[in-house]
Amino acid sequence: MTARHQEPWNNRPEDIEALTKRTGAKNQRLTPLIYAESDTRALVKCLSYLREISMTEDLDLNTLKVITSIFLQNDQSRAIRYYQMEGYAQFLEKSRAAVNEANSILEYRQVIEEVLIYAGRLNFWIDREIPWASLASTFSGPKSP
Repeated sequence: MTARHQEPWNNRPEDIEALTKRTGAKNQRLTPLIYAESDTRALVKCLSYLREISMTEDLDLNTLKVITSIFLQNDQSRAIRYYQMEGYAQFLEKSRAAVNEANSILEYRQVIEEVLIYAGRLNFWIDREIPWASLASTFSGPKSP
């Protein structure tokens, strides 16, 4: 997975092209971007917590694998259904398999770190597509009298 997680940092992922073609309610393109950004950010946050937990002795490897597998499977489903990000979905599927094959906490943590890098970088590219400046000016507050 190491070479795969470097791709989205250097080059705009193909999934971003597919995502930017998605439309939401009233045929606009903003909400799919906002939701995809939120979903990828949430996955990074959850996996970061699980990585931190894996550094303690509070949960055993099997429990971590079950929890992580559920997160990855749900996000894989959303990547396909809502965003048509096939590459990301395939990456999450392979990551889920790698998590389930981990034989130690160290191996588990290595897989999680790869997923964190990839999902974080994908989130970066999604975030770049959102017109934050336009949104901010739209919601700048009431004008002074």
